[in-house]
Amino acid sequence: RGYRMTLGAGKSYHLRSRKAPVVVVRVDEGPAVMVQGQLLSKKGDYVFIPSGQRLDWRNEVDQDASLAVFELK
Repeated sequence: RGYRMTLGAGKSYHLRSRKAPVVVVRVDEGPAVMVQGQLLSKKGDYVFIPSGQRLDWRNEVDQDASLAVFELK
């Protein structure tokens, strides 16, 4: 499954742990966004999140960020 997510300026998002691993990819340019403790600062940056982990996103700047979220099965 794939989803496009816009993380608003100054917002955070938390998702319960998933049964499947997840990949989060930055799909726009702009200030860095924190995903699972890693900075996604440019288009194409990604982070792999193994199954069973809670997902945490933080956007601490004043600009929205676009992410693609893929749940692997």
